[in-house]
Amino acid sequence: MKNQLIFLFLLSASFVAQASDECDLPEHLCKAQQEYELADVKLNQVYQQIIRKIDSDDFKDGLVPKEEIREALIQSQRVWLKYRDANCHAYYTLSSGGTSRDWDLLKCESKMTADRTKFLNEIYLEGKMIGEK
Repeated sequence: MKNQLIFLFLLSASFVAQASDECDLPEHLCKAQQEYELADVKLNQVYQQIIRKIDSDDFKDGLVPKEEIREALIQSQRVWLKYRDANCHAYYTLSSGGTSRDWDLLKCESKMTADRTKFLNEIYLEGKMIGEK
């Protein structure tokens, strides 16, 4: 599983580099696509940092075994990805009558991905509680 996640991260990073060189879309869509891909790479980086932190027993002071923390994170990420895709698809559908719907979809995916990255970073890496400033 760990090797698969590393492979997916490297694949997405190389895709971002390649996509920035080869975009056959209108310029505004290329920029929106690159923004989403960058947000996705950042999410994957934070996710991998968290997995490494869990695997190295950095949560050993907690009351929950690391295997439970790891599994809960994996499950929540899978569900969150489905939620993001469904939520942004609904937004895309709402915008389907307009010419900016593809841009709207990418912006939705970028924003939700950046928000998720911030959430995971604050909770797992910075140790903040939800709502804590």
